[in-house]
Amino acid sequence: MGRDPNRQHSKLTGLWTRLNDGSLRTQIMRNMGVSLVVRVFSMGGGLLMQLVLARLLGLTEFGLYTYAWASMLTLLIIGKMGFEFSSIRFVADYHTQQEWGLLRGFMLQARRLVLGMTVLAALGAAIALQALLRTGRLEPETVQVFGAALVVMPILGIAEVQSGILRGADRLSIALFTQNAMLPLGIALLAPLLLLIDGARTAVGALVISAVVALITVSLQFAMIRRVIPRAAGRVAPVFQTRAWLKVSGAMMLSTGVEQLMRQLDVIVVGTLIGAAATGVYAVAARFARLINIGLQISNQSTAHMYTPLYRQGRQAELQKVVSFTALVTMLTTIPLVLLLFFFPGPILTLFGESFSQQGTVALQILLVGQSANAIAGPNGVLMYMTRYQNEMIFILVTTLLLDLLLMLLLIPHLGLAGVAVAVSVAAVFRNAATVWRVRRHLGIDTTIFAPTVWRQLASRASKQ
Repeated sequence: MGRDPNRQHSKLTGLWTRLNDGSLRTQIMRNMGVSLVVRVFSMGGGLLMQLVLARLLGLTEFGLYTYAWASMLTLLIIGKMGFEFSSIRFVADYHTQQEWGLLRGFMLQARRLVLGMTVLAALGAAIALQALLRTGRLEPETVQVFGAALVVMPILGIAEVQSGILRGADRLSIALFTQNAMLPLGIALLAPLLLLIDGARTAVGALVISAVVALITVSLQFAMIRRVIPRAAGRVAPVFQTRAWLKVSGAMMLSTGVEQLMRQLDVIVVGTLIGAAATGVYAVAARFARLINIGLQISNQSTAHMYTPLYRQGRQAELQKVVSFTALVTMLTTIPLVLLLFFFPGPILTLFGESFSQQGTVALQILLVGQSANAIAGPNGVLMYMTRYQNEMIFILVTTLLLDLLLMLLLIPHLGLAGVAVAVSVAAVFRNAATVWRVRRHLGIDTTIFAPTVWRQLASRASKQ
C-alpha cells in the first residue's frame, strides 16, 4: 500500500511549524553538536597523527607514508565495491523488516566480496610494482612502502563495511568513531613505540603500526556487531541475493567514487611529479585547509534530511529558509578558522617541522581561498543529490576532476606546490559555481551566503541579542 499523502503533508506541516517556533531548530542544533564531536575527533585525530608521524619519521619518510597511503585509499575505492554505503541501506532495511536470513546473508557476503576484491586488487598492484621496479621507474624503498600499504588495504576495506553495518543497525556513534577517529588516534598513540626499535622509524614501520590499529578496529567492530544484531539472525540459514546487492553497491561506488578520488588526487600527483618530501608538506597544508569545511559538513549532516520532503511537496520558500539557515551556520563557523589559518600559517605549520612552514605556507593560503568557495556557495551539492539531480552532480564532479588534473599538470612545472594549490582552488571554485548555477536553474534556490534569506535570518538573530 502507498503512503497516505494527507498524512505526509500533515507531518511535513508539523515539521515546518516546529522549525518556525524554534523546537526543530533546537533539534538541528543538537544534531550539529553530535556531528561536531565526531568531526572534532576525526579531524583532530588526523592532525595529531600527522604531527606525530612527521616528527618521528622526518620529512621524506613521512612523505612516503602519505604518498603510499593516498594511493592505497584510491585503489580501495574499487576494492570496497560500494558496500561501505550499500550496507547502511540493506542492514537497516532487513533489520527493520526482521528478514534475518537476508540480514545474515548480506553481512557474510559483503565481507567476503570486499575481502576477496581487496586481496585481488592488492595482488595486482604488487605485480605492477614489481614490473616498475624491474624497469627502474621505482626505487626499492618506494616499492617496500607501497607493498606495506597494500597489506593494510584489505583490513581497511572490512573496517569500512563493518562501519556501514553498524550505521544500518542504528549504532551511529560507534560506527562513526571506528570509521573516522579510531584509526588516526590509535596510530598517533602507538607510533611512539617505533622509538623502541632500532631502524623502525620509517614509513614501513608506521604502516605496520597502522595495520595493527586497523586490526584492533575491525575486532572491536565485529564484537559490537555481534552485540547489536539480534540472536535470531544467527540461528537462521543465510539467504543470498548477491546479484541485487552487487548492482546497488556498484551504482553507489560510481556515484561516490569520484568524490573519494578527488580527495586523494592532489596528494598522488604531488608524490608522482614532485617527490616524497613535498608530499608530506602538501598533505599537512591540505588537511589544515579542509578544516574550514567542518561547519558545512556539520550543517549538511543536520539538515540534509529535510531537503527531499520539502522539495517533493513543492514548498520552495520553506526549502530556501532551511538552506539559508545552513549557509548562515556555515558562514559563522568558517570565518574564524579562515582568518586564523590565513594570517598565522607559519607558527601552525612549524609545529610539524621547519620545512613545513618554509614550503607549505603559500600553498596553505592558496588552498584556503579555494576551500572558502565551499562555505560561500553553501550546501549546493547535497541539494542536487537530495532532489533527483544526482546524475548531473556526478557529471559536474567528473568535469571538475579532469579540470583539476589538467591544471596540476600544467602548473606544477612552473609553480611546484603552489601550482597544485592553485589548480585545486580553481577546480573548487568551478565546481561550486557550476553547482550553484544548476541549483538555481532547476530549483530556484539560492544556496549561497548572499541569499537575502541568509541576511534576514542574521538580522533577526542580531535583533534578539
